[in-house]
Amino acid sequence: MKNLIDEIVQKTAQGWLGKWLRLSQMVHAIFWLSALSAVIFLPVFRYVENSNERHRLDAELSLQQQEWEKQEKILQTLRQKSDSRQLSPELANSVLPINQHVQALLNGRLQALDLRWDFSQHTLLHLSLQGYFADLQQFLTALLRDIPKLSLTQLNIEKLDEEENASITCELIFQLNKDK
Repeated sequence: MKNLIDEIVQKTAQGWLGKWLRLSQMVHAIFWLSALSAVIFLPVFRYVENSNERHRLDAELSLQQQEWEKQEKILQTLRQKSDSRQLSPELANSVLPINQHVQALLNGRLQALDLRWDFSQHTLLHLSLQGYFADLQQFLTALLRDIPKLSLTQLNIEKLDEEENASITCELIFQLNKDK
């Protein structure tokens, strides 16, 4: 039995375990620190990934809430005007497709800072946009071509930077002509 144990100890000393045991304590410490660091790093990495994803989703949710609030304001204005009998069903039916068409034409190139309707004396669409002049030109051309009932009554453009291709903000007021 003693020979068997001596033989096992001898083979172990010659095998990988023996080689491992003969290494210095510094190598053992580096190995265990590396292994422990790898085990600890994985949850930290997942936490950072999840945190970044959460921030991205929060930003996306915020943008969707802003868009929803804009649509809610438009709907609220339409309801108020409808309740006060200033807004006929025909006018409401023509305003909603115009809103949808304006949103489709913006297509992410121009940012709508404000989009609202004024039904006081005339039916007016107030738009505040931010983007580049070339995109504004394409937007206006397409909007006035596609919706002949709209006529541009006021246009204010302000350049944000002094660069040649700088972005702009613009205030637009359109009048909805009921007779066209």
